[in-house]
Amino acid sequence: MPKLGLNPHIYLRDNHPENIHRAFDELALLGYDGVEFSGGYGQPWLHHPKDLKRLLDLHGLRLSTYYLYLPFLDETRATEDEEAAYRRAYWLAQVGAEDFLIDGGVPIIPRDSHKWERSVRTIADACNRIGESAHRYGVQLAWHNHWGSCFEQEAALHRFLELTDPEWVKFCPDTAQLRLSGMDEVAIIQRYQHRISYVHFKDIAPNWTPEVRQHLRLSAPTNAGGYDLDAQWRMIELGRGVINLPACWEILKSADFDGWIVDDHDFTGYPAKASAAAIKRFLNEELGIVGERDART
Repeated sequence: MPKLGLNPHIYLRDNHPENIHRAFDELALLGYDGVEFSGGYGQPWLHHPKDLKRLLDLHGLRLSTYYLYLPFLDETRATEDEEAAYRRAYWLAQVGAEDFLIDGGVPIIPRDSHKWERSVRTIADACNRIGESAHRYGVQLAWHNHWGSCFEQEAALHRFLELTDPEWVKFCPDTAQLRLSGMDEVAIIQRYQHRISYVHFKDIAPNWTPEVRQHLRLSAPTNAGGYDLDAQWRMIELGRGVINLPACWEILKSADFDGWIVDDHDFTGYPAKASAAAIKRFLNEELGIVGERDART
């Protein structure tokens, strides 16, 4: 049975980390199984894993993961970054999490260059070491694909997964990030269905229709928003965009997927609770996914 989670970005936007307590309250009441951490708002908890676990236990929630970005290709900090990943895996075990998401690698180089292969191999080798180390703590590493990295190239993603040990490094597809990178989210999930240990279900919609652009007399929208997405896409609640989530879920269901399904969308035009409720309702009612907390209640 899968577990349903949400990254509380939408509660903490505009630099309000104190909203984490309201996020835990409301996500528990909405029936989520857990929360995902990433970015700066999780930093204070890195020194207090037992306190975080007690707070989560109080709400009947679990920490699904702490999502970590590393540059990987900066040789001056490679050892430091890898050691940070080892510490994060140990911290996750202390909080009771079983999954560890990681991504990184700046956008590079043409496919046919020697640097391309060397860069992908460098990241793969590091992830093999991190994944093997994480296993000692009972934590499973998974690679998260991300637009704006060298793995927005489909060939690089496939090569990385070829070079990593499937036991140490699983795969976490992010449906929106795959589409933003020009990939077919359904085809990627189909290809790697038996290597997937964690999933980001995230939806996106075209930000400007031709009709809107004509009405506003704009020749082209700007790129001033988060992730520079204004010109083409925007994050949106599940089921309201273009991602083929039903097909993705059918593939995962046929593969007996029982890991975390988490939405980590970064922006919403709605109050956080309303957005979280819409996402949960779509997962339950439209996709028919029952999480562990749903089954208990």
